[in-house]
Amino acid sequence: MPANIIPVKFDEVTGLGRKCLRGAQEIGPSIPLVLNTPELISANLSQLIATQAAYKQNFAAIRELYEEYHAVLDECYAWCKRTRDYLKQYLGDRFNQSWTQAGFHNSIAVDKSYAFLSALLSSLAALFDEQSGWQDEAHGITAEQAQSLLTGLSNAATVVTQGRLASGLTREPRDAALSAMRGRLRGLCNELKQQIGLYDQRWLAFGLSIPGASSTPAVPQNVTAISYGAGQILVSCDASPGATNYRFFTQRIVLDEEPVFAGSSTVPNLVIADLTPDQLYEVFVSATNEAGESDLSEPAEVTPIALAKAA
Repeated sequence: MPANIIPVKFDEVTGLGRKCLRGAQEIGPSIPLVLNTPELISANLSQLIATQAAYKQNFAAIRELYEEYHAVLDECYAWCKRTRDYLKQYLGDRFNQSWTQAGFHNSIAVDKSYAFLSALLSSLAALFDEQSGWQDEAHGITAEQAQSLLTGLSNAATVVTQGRLASGLTREPRDAALSAMRGRLRGLCNELKQQIGLYDQRWLAFGLSIPGASSTPAVPQNVTAISYGAGQILVSCDASPGATNYRFFTQRIVLDEEPVFAGSSTVPNLVIADLTPDQLYEVFVSATNEAGESDLSEPAEVTPIALAKAA
């Protein structure tokens, strides 16, 4: 039997919530719903949408802060690499112990991480304070510039941290509202089981599966279509286990944007009439039962013959 599994993603929960609200508004009073009324479902749904909007707005702001932070990080990284190359004239082309006074250890590679760059900038500021003659003011390689970059990097990191904390303040209410909405939907399913049972068609009005029904049938296989008469085709497919009905669709190549419903049958074949002769068609079939409808089959191509050819 199909189970009504409550989704966990925001978009899926809100989508199901809207369907359940519509069902509760349309037929809830006639059931009647007592514990999960339209008013209660609507309240949960409104709260979820409102808290999600606040969270998304804050998330967008956090993204901007991260972009600004990474721009500062890139600037510090580029300056440290340029300064490292400049210092080779004083400390050598390869790592040696002299490089430790500049903040390098075991290698003169520059790592693009906050921890590494902040420590390196601090060491370079101290180095140029001690070795003022090594500074290149014309190219901005100075103790003052190192300290300025360090301050900017620290400030940017602090702003991001504060933003993340603020994001938590909006995410927690959203998560709580999401949990409450999912609980409301579970409660609705439980109440429907008590009020209308497991086989009632009214489950479908809530966007839910009928719990007592069989599973949705499989997609029909081996679809074939042949010309059957003037402007007619015969469409057949293998029987789909559990199917009680078959739905047939046609689509004119290029002319139709999507498949057009052409008819239904309780058996896996159907004659479709009133088609345009000599027009290439794709034909699709779906299988249905009380639990729902399968996806469309793979298409079969066919060109109905004209009246003159049918004679």
